Amino acid sequence: MYPVRNQDNPVRNQDISNRVNSLEEKRQFSRLNLHIPVRCQYKSFSKFNFTLTRDISEGGLKLVSEEFIPPKTDLVLEFNLSLEARMIKAVAKTVWIQQMRGSDWYRIGIQFLNINPERKKEIAYYVETELKFSYLPR
Repeated sequence: MYPVRNQDNPVRNQDISNRVNSLEEKRQFSRLNLHIPVRCQYKSFSKFNFTLTRDISEGGLKLVSEEFIPPKTDLVLEFNLSLEARMIKAVAKTVWIQQMRGSDWYRIGIQFLNINPERKKEIAYYVETELKFSYLPR
């Protein structure tokens, strides 16, 4: 839910503005809503599962999963941006996790820790291109 501005309270308005600006400053990379399968493996042992992304940026992605993966868990991810794209492999860690309302599923924020620089550029280019063309009239 978004905060509601209170026109009669300038102090509260400033507080809300500061929080919104703070959130915007934390976001380093443009994000693209993208639903693609991801092979997700715990770095410390061989257990893996398949899950889906919700969004992606060159710095990380958001997953949805039935499995609770605690913050600071090291993972190895494998995914393709499209059918024609090369496999991207990244060492990553969970940053946050949130249970989805009314569900046993979780949203999980993932940060890339080690990714081939060329694959990172591919992600950045893909995200920027898709975002640019998403604003064109259909």
